[in-house]
Amino acid sequence: MRYGIPGVFASMVINYWEQACALLNYDLLHEDLFFETSGEFFGVWEMVKPVVPAFRERFVAKTFCTNLEKAAQRYEKWIEGRSPGHIAAMREFMKQMRAQMAKAA
Repeated sequence: MRYGIPGVFASMVINYWEQACALLNYDLLHEDLFFETSGEFFGVWEMVKPVVPAFRERFVAKTFCTNLEKAAQRYEKWIEGRSPGHIAAMREFMKQMRAQMAKAA
Protein backbone atom coordinates (compact mmCIF):
# COMPACT_ATOMS: atom_id res chain seq x y z
CA MET A 1 0.00 0.00 0.00
CA ARG A 2 1.40 3.35 -1.02
CA TYR A 3 1.48 6.32 1.32
CA GLY A 4 -0.19 8.75 -1.06
CA ILE A 5 -2.31 11.86 -0.72
CA PRO A 6 -5.05 10.21 1.41
CA GLY A 7 -2.34 9.01 3.83
CA VAL A 8 -0.87 12.49 4.02
CA PHE A 9 -4.28 13.99 4.76
CA ALA A 10 -4.97 11.37 7.42
CA SER A 11 -1.60 12.08 9.01
CA MET A 12 -2.33 15.82 9.03
CA VAL A 13 -5.69 15.27 10.76
CA ILE A 14 -4.20 12.91 13.34
CA ASN A 15 -1.30 15.26 14.07
CA TYR A 16 -3.62 18.27 14.35
CA TRP A 17 -5.81 16.57 16.94
CA GLU A 18 -2.80 15.14 18.78
CA GLN A 19 -1.52 18.71 19.20
CA ALA A 20 -4.91 20.13 20.20
CA CYS A 21 -5.38 17.33 22.73
CA ALA A 22 -1.88 17.97 24.11
CA LEU A 23 -2.95 21.55 24.86
CA LEU A 24 -5.99 20.17 26.68
CA ASN A 25 -3.99 17.58 28.59
CA TYR A 26 -1.45 20.19 29.71
CA ASP A 27 -4.34 22.31 31.01
CA LEU A 28 -3.76 25.04 28.44
CA LEU A 29 -7.34 24.70 27.20
CA HIS A 30 -10.47 24.71 29.33
CA GLU A 31 -11.91 21.18 29.37
CA ASP A 32 -15.59 22.18 29.18
CA LEU A 33 -14.89 24.61 26.33
CA PHE A 34 -12.88 22.03 24.39
CA PHE A 35 -15.42 19.24 24.83
CA GLU A 36 -18.47 21.43 24.23
CA THR A 37 -17.11 22.77 20.96
CA SER A 38 -15.53 19.69 19.41
CA GLY A 39 -16.20 16.00 19.23
CA GLU A 40 -14.24 15.44 16.04
CA PHE A 41 -11.10 14.42 17.92
CA PHE A 42 -13.07 11.59 19.51
CA GLY A 43 -14.17 10.32 16.10
CA VAL A 44 -10.57 10.46 14.90
CA TRP A 45 -9.46 8.48 17.96
CA GLU A 46 -12.16 5.86 17.38
CA MET A 47 -10.94 5.42 13.81
CA VAL A 48 -7.23 5.06 14.66
CA LYS A 49 -7.60 3.24 17.99
CA PRO A 50 -7.47 -0.27 16.46
CA VAL A 51 -4.09 0.33 14.77
CA VAL A 52 -2.36 2.44 17.43
CA PRO A 53 -0.92 -0.45 19.49
CA ALA A 54 0.65 -2.06 16.40
CA PHE A 55 2.02 1.30 15.22
CA ARG A 56 3.54 1.99 18.65
CA GLU A 57 5.19 -1.41 18.67
CA ARG A 58 6.39 -1.51 15.07
CA PHE A 59 7.93 1.96 15.10
CA VAL A 60 8.95 1.94 18.77
CA ALA A 61 6.79 5.03 19.22
CA LYS A 62 5.36 4.62 22.72
CA THR A 63 3.91 8.12 22.72
CA PHE A 64 2.13 7.91 19.35
CA CYS A 65 -1.36 9.38 19.82
CA THR A 66 -1.08 9.37 23.62
CA ASN A 67 -2.60 12.84 23.92
CA LEU A 68 -5.46 11.90 21.64
CA GLU A 69 -6.03 8.72 23.65
CA LYS A 70 -5.99 10.52 27.01
CA ALA A 71 -8.35 13.24 25.77
CA ALA A 72 -10.74 10.61 24.39
CA GLN A 73 -10.78 8.83 27.74
CA ARG A 74 -11.47 12.13 29.49
CA TYR A 75 -14.20 12.95 26.98
CA GLU A 76 -15.95 9.62 27.53
CA LYS A 77 -16.23 10.33 31.25
CA TRP A 78 -17.20 13.95 30.66
CA ILE A 79 -19.94 13.30 28.09
CA GLU A 80 -21.40 10.26 29.85
CA GLY A 81 -21.93 12.45 32.91
CA ARG A 82 -23.87 14.97 30.80
CA SER A 83 -25.45 12.81 28.11
CA PRO A 84 -25.51 9.13 29.08
CA GLY A 85 -25.53 6.81 26.07
CA HIS A 86 -23.91 9.31 23.71
CA ILE A 87 -20.70 7.32 23.24
CA ALA A 88 -22.55 4.07 22.53
CA ALA A 89 -24.78 5.84 20.01
CA MET A 90 -21.79 7.47 18.31
CA ARG A 91 -19.94 4.15 18.08
CA GLU A 92 -23.00 2.47 16.59
CA PHE A 93 -23.37 5.27 14.03
CA MET A 94 -19.71 4.99 13.05
CA LYS A 95 -20.08 1.22 12.71
CA GLN A 96 -23.04 1.68 10.36
CA MET A 97 -21.17 4.28 8.31
CA ARG A 98 -18.16 1.96 7.91
CA ALA A 99 -20.49 -0.83 6.76
CA GLN A 100 -22.14 1.46 4.20
CA MET A 101 -18.75 2.62 2.91
CA ALA A 102 -17.51 -0.96 2.61
CA LYS A 103 -20.67 -1.95 0.77
CA ALA A 104 -20.31 0.98 -1.64
CA ALA A 105 -16.65 0.17 -2.37
